[in-house]
Amino acid sequence: MKIHVALVGAAVAAVLCSVGCGSDDSQGSPGSKAGAGGFGGSSGAAEAGSDEGESGGVADSGGGDAGSSSTLGGSGGKGASGGATGGSGGNGASGGATGGSGGQAPLGFVSDPSGIELELDSASAAGFTLTSSRLTQEASSSLFYAEWYAELHNGTNSTQCLIQVSGDFQTEAGESIIKFDTFATGAAYKLSDSKLSSPCMAPGESVPVWSNDLPDASLALASIRRVVLDIQPLTVSDAILHPSTPTLGTVTKTYSSALSAWALSGTATATADIYNASLTFWGKSGKFYVDNTKVFHLEDLLKGQAWSFSTTVGLETVTLDSVVSQFSFINGLQGASANKVFIDQTPTLESRLSKAGNVWDNAVDRRARFRQGGFKQ
Repeated sequence: MKIHVALVGAAVAAVLCSVGCGSDDSQGSPGSKAGAGGFGGSSGAAEAGSDEGESGGVADSGGGDAGSSSTLGGSGGKGASGGATGGSGGNGASGGATGGSGGQAPLGFVSDPSGIELELDSASAAGFTLTSSRLTQEASSSLFYAEWYAELHNGTNSTQCLIQVSGDFQTEAGESIIKFDTFATGAAYKLSDSKLSSPCMAPGESVPVWSNDLPDASLALASIRRVVLDIQPLTVSDAILHPSTPTLGTVTKTYSSALSAWALSGTATATADIYNASLTFWGKSGKFYVDNTKVFHLEDLLKGQAWSFSTTVGLETVTLDSVVSQFSFINGLQGASANKVFIDQTPTLESRLSKAGNVWDNAVDRRARFRQGGFKQ
C-alpha cells in the first residue's frame, strides 16, 4: 500500500556547506546536500495550462513513453502574490468554504484520502488555510513511510515568512493518528541585512507544504476524520523579494516509464553574486502536490553566469500537471561572506532559519532511508 507523507522546512544548513563544499550542478545522492541553499524562493512557478503570458505552463502533462519530453515555462510568470485578501478564515470542512472577510472568493479544501475535514487550531494565526492535503503511506520489508503534502494559502494582508505548519490527523473521537511539524516553502526574500534568502509568501499566495515520518506500524488512514492545523508565521516588516534571485530559463521535463518519474533540466542565470544556491521543483498532479526534487550549485555563482542543471532524482509521479520552482541561496561570494552569514541577524530570525533547515534535512534523510531500503534509526 502506498502512502505519501512529507516534511517541509529547509533553509539554514546552507551554512554547513558554506565552506569546503564542492560545486555540484545536479541533485546528487538523496539527502547528501539537503541543507545547501536552504528552503527556496519561488522563481516564478508555472502552472500547467497557464495563460499567464510569458510564464508558459507545463506542456503535455501526463505520463508519456520513456524518453518523451516537453517543456515548462521559466521565471517571470505571474504569481499569486496579488493584493491583500482580507481577514481570517473560518474552520473549513472538506470541500467547504474557508474564505476570509476581505472580498476574496471562498476557498475550497480537498483531501486525499477524501472526507477529511480541515479545522484550525485556536492558537493558529488568523488568515491562513489549506486548499489541499494529501496523506499517503507505503511500506518496505523493514520500514513504514508516511508522507504529507499540502498547499497553504496566505489570506492575511501582509507578507509572511518562515511559516511553521503543524498538521494533526485525528479520528472522530480526537485521537491523533499522526502529526507533522514542518515549515512552508515560498519565494526567496531578503529579510533585513541577512545574507541568507528566506522563504516567504505574499498576500493571496499559495505555497507547498511537505512533511514525512517513519511510523512503527501502518496507519489507519480510513479512521481519520479531521486534520487540525496550527500556523505560526514570522512577520518581517522589511521583507522584499530577493533582488539576487537567479533567472530561470525554460525547463525541459523528460518522463521515464521505467522509473515512473520526470527528470528536469535547464539553465538558470545569476543576477548577482551568490553561492550555496539550490533550486527546488515541486510536482503537482491535479489539485495535489505529490513530490519534490532539488538541484544544487554550491560554489560561487557570479553575476551573469549560467548554471546548467539536471535532476538526478526526478519527480516520482506518472501524471505531472504543473511544476513550482523555488530558489534559495546565500548572497555574496563564498570567500567574502562565509564567516559572516549570521551577522546582523536577530536571534529570532537565526533560530527560525536554523530550525527550518533542520526540519527539511531530517525529512530528506527519512525519505532517502526509505527509498534506499534502509532501517529506522
